Amino acid sequence: MNRKWIIGLVAGAVVLGAGVALAASASRGPERARQFINWRVDDALDELDATDTQRAKAHALKDRLFDDALKLRTSKEQVHTVLVDQWRSDRPDGAAVHREVDRIADEFRAFAHQAADAALELHQTLTPEQRAELLQRAEQHRGRHRR
Repeated sequence: MNRKWIIGLVAGAVVLGAGVALAASASRGPERARQFINWRVDDALDELDATDTQRAKAHALKDRLFDDALKLRTSKEQVHTVLVDQWRSDRPDGAAVHREVDRIADEFRAFAHQAADAALELHQTLTPEQRAELLQRAEQHRGRHRR
């Protein structure tokens, strides 16, 4: 398999995890979301027979991404407020609307790059066998959701 494809897949899994954190925090609160993400990470690490060092690294990466995802969620709420205020106006400021769209897109892009970097760090922490197992799980997960 192509190395870029594998790295992209792992990065996608990290981004997906952060998206789950955002969605869960919106409906049940950030602590509930943190518990869910912790459970999912611990479950994956158990399946991989991760060492204590690998677990510590994975949880540090997860915590950093989770905190950044919560900041992104707050920023999304700010964008919503600006856009609704502009919609209510008799003469919306198109430049203000586009500035907000650009701002949130830039913040999301920065977060996606952080998630990709975290995936690359995790990749270097895992053994080749663990990476193969994680890849297999990701492919199975992807196959279930492509229908």
